[in-house]
Amino acid sequence: MRLRMLRWLRAPERRFPTDTAVAAPAEAGVCVSHIRAQAGPAQSTVSACMAGLRRARLVRATRVGKWACYERDEQRIADLVARLGRSLCPPQPAPLTSRPSPLRRVRVPAGRADP
Repeated sequence: MRLRMLRWLRAPERRFPTDTAVAAPAEAGVCVSHIRAQAGPAQSTVSACMAGLRRARLVRATRVGKWACYERDEQRIADLVARLGRSLCPPQPAPLTSRPSPLRRVRVPAGRADP
């Protein structure tokens, strides 16, 4: 569910209503009540998911009165993706070209068949 919420926050103007927002989503983020309405589970479940994303520093929280609004931390997400890419796909060592091949070629005389 957390990844789905992160995807929704990528383009909040497409997913969440702006006419009932407590603040402009571009300025403060999306209110947790709007995220809950989109996600479906109880407000406490959504709040716990968002708190986990905030602890991982993938989203930033802003208080607007009594509401909590969330937005993605794009720089942190980009850093995490880059770090994962480096750790999951480490650079391959350059091929060794100065060493001779460990396989020797053996010439078979003409007319002789291998068994």
